[in-house]
Amino acid sequence: MEQTLAEYRASLGANESPHKIDLVRCQIKGAYGMAAANAHTLWLVEQTKAEWVFQCSADDYSLPERVSTCMAAVAKHPCAAVACAMFFTQPGEKVGPQTPRSGYPTEEGYVSGGVGLSRLAYGSTIQGWNRDFFLKVGSAGDATGDVFHGYLAAIDKGYYVVPKPLHVHVQHASLSNMGCQGKMRAAEASGDKPTIHCINELNRFQLFELYFSIKLRQQQLFPLAHREDQESLVNMMLDQAVGWYVERKRLHQEGITPWKM
Repeated sequence: MEQTLAEYRASLGANESPHKIDLVRCQIKGAYGMAAANAHTLWLVEQTKAEWVFQCSADDYSLPERVSTCMAAVAKHPCAAVACAMFFTQPGEKVGPQTPRSGYPTEEGYVSGGVGLSRLAYGSTIQGWNRDFFLKVGSAGDATGDVFHGYLAAIDKGYYVVPKPLHVHVQHASLSNMGCQGKMRAAEASGDKPTIHCINELNRFQLFELYFSIKLRQQQLFPLAHREDQESLVNMMLDQAVGWYVERKRLHQEGITPWKM
């Protein structure tokens, strides 16, 4: 039987767990979406004095050794963010020998800012953040937080990855999903071409906005970042701008009303 966090916390006896569980409720109000999620995440980081904070989406779960393995890596490899690879399952599916996993990184070590963007390392791993770094960078606003903070961590004190999958990302298909991937899976399953085109256009716009937001923050905090890292970021912006133009033109040609953010 599934339990809420509050029920689980209430069920624990005084000596049943070596961990301290604090249940906090964010008072920040806002429409459901990325901006609200990022504001809540920053608020949560502000509530703790812990040096490291590990994230986990509500519909995903981590394997028991995730945090201990990552913290062992941090002890040997100082960084601003530590990550591990992930398994990708369908709802209700258990992890098995054939379960898909992160295709990159496949080797343990630091991932540079530019390579992390071009190889999609930040979105295919799950992170733990150094609290001081996270507070310095601040909220990702409307952008995707794992990529926003991932790139900036790489050009700060480093983005270190343990390639062993220690987390499970459940790939839901729903038009109400916060991310475009879940929306796209639902649209493709239904064969609804106008909706597919709308999601493609919105996804391109949001990706451009993501890379543009990263660029602005990089210029503010890390103006002397390596040229290769900066060029990779600009190239990603240009690719998404062109893709957005193509998708937007398709909507106009087919008389489809674009989705609102």
